[in-house]
Order: sequence, then structure tokens, then C-alpha cells
Amino acid sequence: INSNASVSNNVFQNNNNYPQFSTSAGINIGGGAPYILNNIFQNNFFGAYISGGNKTTMENNIFNNNTNKAIYVLGVSGIGSFKNNSGVLLGGASDGIYISDLRILANATTTLYSNSLPYVFQNNSSVPVKAVLIVKPNILIKNTDSNRIEVYGSLITEGVSPNDIVFTSLYDTTESYWFGISANPGSRVSLTGTTIK
Repeated sequence: INSNASVSNNVFQNNNNYPQFSTSAGINIGGGAPYILNNIFQNNFFGAYISGGNKTTMENNIFNNNTNKAIYVLGVSGIGSFKNNSGVLLGGASDGIYISDLRILANATTTLYSNSLPYVFQNNSSVPVKAVLIVKPNILIKNTDSNRIEVYGSLITEGVSPNDIVFTSLYDTTESYWFGISANPGSRVSLTGTTIK
């Protein structure tokens, strides 16, 4: 998809013949502002592969038994909106809403909404000057080894209790590690109802 398509109430399954390619996905999004609602993605290599969809909206979808990742996002041009997606994960600790090279768009606000799937940040993540990243309650953010969240703009978490929002390592153990959140000069970091471990 590379358009403002609306895709709802479908089943995407068994797209796993060529796992080395992004085409082995239930849906492949290369751009536009598609709205993906109430679909089932099952038994694919990737449930959804998003390489250029910083305006993609995915809500109330179910991701079951996709071999590698439920949702893979190449985040160098920002990310879309993910809300109330759920499913059964097969891809190990890094499965979920997997965001590689997260770069929040400058002069914009990006919001992470609750899903039963964890967010997984891979490679160094960045919130640039004049960008805002808001994290809503009931979110788990896992970070791959050596990941750091560099904040030059604003990072705001909106939890109430300490476990409402959790930033942790990929395996959530002392054997794996990440480098935390770095608040650079001129940035704003406001954490409420958040655990960082």
C-alpha cells in the first residue's frame, strides 16, 4: 500500500514463502496514510511490514502466530499510530510492534497508545529538537541491547502508577541491557507513572 487506503475486516494469512523479503507480510505499507482496522493477520512471516508509513493508523487488529514480527516498522521517517492491537506472538522476545531506527518527526507530536503487544525499539532511538513523543498508560517498551533513547525535544509519559508505563531491556533481565534515556541540553523529559529498568 502506498496510498490513503482503508483496509478493514479482512484476514491476511500464510504469506511466508520468502521470509528473506519484506513481501512475506500480511500487508506491506510503503507510504500514504492508510487506515488498517479490525483485521486478522495470521501465519505470515511479518504480520505487517511498514517501510514508509509515518501516517499509517492501525487499530483493533489481531496478530496471531506470525513467524518473525507482528508489526515491523522502519522508523527513520517517523512512525504511525498503533492502538488496541493484540495477538499471540511467536517471534520471541523481540516480537510485537518492532520499530527499527526510531526517529520522531521534527515539528510534530507522536503518541504511543496502548496495545497488548509490546513496543520494541531497536538501534538508537531519537526525539529531535521541536519533536514531542507522548507515551500513554498501559505500555511496555522493550529496548534491544545497546539501544539508547536520545531526547533533544520532549518526551512525556502520562502514567499514574509506576507500572503504567515500563521501559526495560529486551529480555527484561539483568543479562540483557540497554543504555536508558538520555536527556540532552535543551530537552524536556517529563516522566509520570513510569518504571525504567
